[in-house]
Amino acid sequence: MPYTRARSLRVGVLPVLLLTAVVVALYWPSAAALLRVWGSDRGTYSQGYLIAAVCLWILAMRGRETAARWQPGLGVLPVILILGFVWLIGARAGIQTAEALLLPVILWVAIRASFGAAVARHCLFPCAFLVLAIPVWDPLSAPLQAITTRVAAGILALAQVPTRVTGNFIHINAGTFEVAPGCSGLGMLLVGLAIAGLYGEMQRQPTNRRLLLVVLAAVLSVLANWIRVAGIVYAGYLEGMNTYLVRDHYGFGWVLFAVMLLAFFPLATRIASAPAAAGPQPVPEVGTTAGHLGIAAVMILACLAVGPAWQLAADWREPPRVTADLPRDPSARWIGPDTAPRDWTPQFPGADAQRLGIYLRGEQRITAFTAAYGVQRHAKKLVGYGVEILDEDETPLIQERIDIGGHSVTQIEARAPGNRHAIVWLRYTVGARHFTSGWWAQLRYGWDSLLGSPISSVMLLRAQCDGNCAAARTSLTSFVTDTQVLAGT
Repeated sequence: MPYTRARSLRVGVLPVLLLTAVVVALYWPSAAALLRVWGSDRGTYSQGYLIAAVCLWILAMRGRETAARWQPGLGVLPVILILGFVWLIGARAGIQTAEALLLPVILWVAIRASFGAAVARHCLFPCAFLVLAIPVWDPLSAPLQAITTRVAAGILALAQVPTRVTGNFIHINAGTFEVAPGCSGLGMLLVGLAIAGLYGEMQRQPTNRRLLLVVLAAVLSVLANWIRVAGIVYAGYLEGMNTYLVRDHYGFGWVLFAVMLLAFFPLATRIASAPAAAGPQPVPEVGTTAGHLGIAAVMILACLAVGPAWQLAADWREPPRVTADLPRDPSARWIGPDTAPRDWTPQFPGADAQRLGIYLRGEQRITAFTAAYGVQRHAKKLVGYGVEILDEDETPLIQERIDIGGHSVTQIEARAPGNRHAIVWLRYTVGARHFTSGWWAQLRYGWDSLLGSPISSVMLLRAQCDGNCAAARTSLTSFVTDTQVLAGT
């Protein structure tokens, strides 16, 4: 290897990759969570490994082009401290999406603090590119699912296939197809956006053209998924529900996506046909003594390590012992809590204590549930994946905050098949504070757990209201008044 090339690798690629490795090692819990998401079979984010590899490759190339060397900007250190503290709150609250979203931001600010503004500007794209592999896009799944159902039904109507749509189900004479969340096209959309973003970066296109490429890729990706869903239903219409395309349609979608790429690249070439923008220029050397560089490097590393070190120290605390106590009526007008039949089973995975019971007063019946946590973390918290307040066959109709005797609760009216209705009141508690929003309760727990070990819990009260929800609300109000359950901590 010629000496000049070896020197360019040493002063460009290695420092950037070394800093990236340090950030990933310090914030490993967030990186490990992303690896678990990417490793899910045929998941929406299964392309995450490839996107991460591309990010590393572009970071290395941009580091080499700009001859990245240690040129510390200590004025950015407060930003690193703030980001680390925000990451710490998310980590303590178990909000892994927020943790993961902060990871590329922290990396970019660390690059800015270590190598200067010019290098950071050229490393902005690879840091931002990683966002396409972070599960912040899930809220798009439901609207894409609904749109795909309607458009696919419209395409089938043009093909003169008799269809009937109910919700996300397409009914034909041969059977019924569900446009499940995995059929929403979100995975294809993210891959299309990644291809468009990478193409624009490699071609060094200006911002306006990059936006055009992103829009083009988004339209073609969504269109490919619409055709995929319509094609699968059409195959079931022609050949029956047991045809191969209906039973295993995963590969069919990516074949259509590949066809979409055949249309994307010629159009993208036309968009990018103007002269390319000027590439990055080498960053001029700045004279800094080795001693000053060493002190600055230690300061940057210390600021990066504050959040993870605090998180590690907090995890070493002894968790408090918790119990799950249901309310009691001092006047004994309500009989209970008795063991409740499992006709309603809220799910709070990992709860350290939980209890379900029923109360009776004449014809009135209230079911109460409580779950308590001494420590919250991922997959063991008040709000998040796996937590279910209603049963699987129940659909929330109304969710609102109401005041009962000076105390606030969230009221949910739910409907189940057979025109059955129920009213559920819920309230979260963290330490001595009460919340009607689970996410605010999570954030409060994240804050309070920095220096202590607050106990967190949820209280659910439920009354059936088949045809008379006013009576159910009256029963709930009487129960709350008699037991003073909302007055406790």
